[in-house]
Amino acid sequence: MATKSRPCLVTSQFDRQLGGAANTIGKFRNALNAAVLSYGGEEDSDFPADFRVPIPKGIMGRAFGMPRACDRHLPTESFNLVSSHLLYRYHCEAAYQIHRKQKAPLWIVPHGGLDPYVFSYRRAQKASWLKYVASRYFRSASRVIFATRAEKNKALNYVAVDKTAVINWPVSPIELSDAQIRRKAFRRSLGISDSSHAMLYLGRVSPMKRPKETIAAFAAAKRNQEADLIIVGNESGITLSDLHASIPLSVKDHVHIVGPLWGRDRDNAFLGCDSYITLSFRENFGHTVAEALSAELPIVSAPGIDLLGELPANPFGIYLKSDDFDEAVAGIEAMLDMAYRDRKQIGSDASAWVRTHLTAERFRSQLLDIYRQDISSPESATYLGQRSAAEGTSI
Repeated sequence: MATKSRPCLVTSQFDRQLGGAANTIGKFRNALNAAVLSYGGEEDSDFPADFRVPIPKGIMGRAFGMPRACDRHLPTESFNLVSSHLLYRYHCEAAYQIHRKQKAPLWIVPHGGLDPYVFSYRRAQKASWLKYVASRYFRSASRVIFATRAEKNKALNYVAVDKTAVINWPVSPIELSDAQIRRKAFRRSLGISDSSHAMLYLGRVSPMKRPKETIAAFAAAKRNQEADLIIVGNESGITLSDLHASIPLSVKDHVHIVGPLWGRDRDNAFLGCDSYITLSFRENFGHTVAEALSAELPIVSAPGIDLLGELPANPFGIYLKSDDFDEAVAGIEAMLDMAYRDRKQIGSDASAWVRTHLTAERFRSQLLDIYRQDISSPESATYLGQRSAAEGTSI
């Protein structure tokens, strides 16, 4: 048998459209020197998959979740561990089949897939999948890995606590070199004055992330202050034209719908703004929140952002207590009224925290620690009896 030299990460999609999850899968790949098997997704130079299986739409695509269909597309390479990323899709069976046939330890990384909000739509299908399909996956898993303690705690109805591990995802901090030059150029491109307080929304334009509510709350909060709201993101359930149509006349010159940005252009959006806002119903980690903090932006954040529970006691901005509209308006008002000196101090402290606690090096060290344990343990492919039944593994 060939030497099992590396792990395999299995996912339903590995391209930029997947957003933060794709970035995290890429960080897993780099940390473990792993192969990536992607069932679906577009060819993407930023997210190169070692093995990519095209998935047809409709019932033919769903058939790839059957064992026999998976068998025809499994890599012939032998792996020393298989890590299944995301839930409810055909690729989970492929990961399970690799684990079963090669007797390699199995990890499951839900990426927020067990958050209660996920069951607010297609609840019956997901509950059935978890009960009748995924139960064997979770029984066989050595680990179920979460990004935050909040994500883990919300999943304990489905996962045995002794199999859990918590490792904060790493974040590539925004490069601050030439920040002032890039700030001025970004603002100039949108016709925003240097003195205006620019608030940034950056993320998919989807109902879950509530961009329309963000615009409405900004309109209600803006009084006579010089302030602008910038919306950056790709369409995902809401079109950009619908978003344009939702802008109240009172702020039509102060809300800027940019659309998607990538790479350095995306980074410039952070550098061009003074604060960051998310009213998202939930984020199992909060990549863009962490990126905003790294760019020295204080935040206005909804309570569903799990990263908040990992942050220090002194808040890095305004943390909303609920998803109520009036709460969002009050939070934006508080941010717009915050003294410049206070915003700069919060931004500096936040950036220092991200650059210390969410590094790729720290993530790699923590991930390699449990990886080495699992590939060396004869019990790891089925059950880790030595884990604490009370706490799981929190790193």
